[in-house]
Amino acid sequence: MKSKKNFSFLIFCALIAVGIVWTYGTFKAYFETGTDNAVVTKVVEQRMQASHVEMVRLQNQLKDLQFQTAVALGREFKENPTENPLRDKLLQVTRVPASASQVGLSDLAFERAKKLFDAQEWRTSITALSAFVKDYPMSPHIAEAYFLLGESYYKTGKFPLMLDMVETLVSQFPEADVTGFLLLRQAQVSISIHQLDEAQELCRLIKSEYKNALLIEQVDLLEKNIRL
Repeated sequence: MKSKKNFSFLIFCALIAVGIVWTYGTFKAYFETGTDNAVVTKVVEQRMQASHVEMVRLQNQLKDLQFQTAVALGREFKENPTENPLRDKLLQVTRVPASASQVGLSDLAFERAKKLFDAQEWRTSITALSAFVKDYPMSPHIAEAYFLLGESYYKTGKFPLMLDMVETLVSQFPEADVTGFLLLRQAQVSISIHQLDEAQELCRLIKSEYKNALLIEQVDLLEKNIRL
């Protein structure tokens, strides 16, 4: 009888031991799995971050390529203004904004820069507009931004920099009205340094290439001043 009790007690102890070992193994496996999952999660997050950085880099390269292509095509248009369907299509494609989010950001940045220009804070508007044309080369506001930057240079007497903006607009946006208005500024600068023949030639160019009524009216007034 006593041996049976001892045997039962040993079985009971063995079951407890098995239970403890099983429980320990279960908890160990659980926490080891949790640790592995944490490591895997961290690795995945790092890879996702690296992929995001690479995507941003490639997007910036694409924007740079679009911008460089637009500049090259604009120059080609200036040198050979005859109709070229392939070139014109490429110009249209390279001026499409990269993404909706980029357009939204460019809207805010342009609005801030334009407020500085409207407030006649020429030096700060130059800083803001210079940053804008660098950061958002594919913005739908880019032509106006170049014009406002050229105007800001004109207002501060930085005529060589203004002429750089004229060249940029003529090469990239030859048909835009803002290009004609900045060409008008160039004609005014030519008059101020007594280069009347150049001013007259610019006036003729503007009248032949642009149809904006206000622009033509201002050109007519400038031509009258040249003849006086």
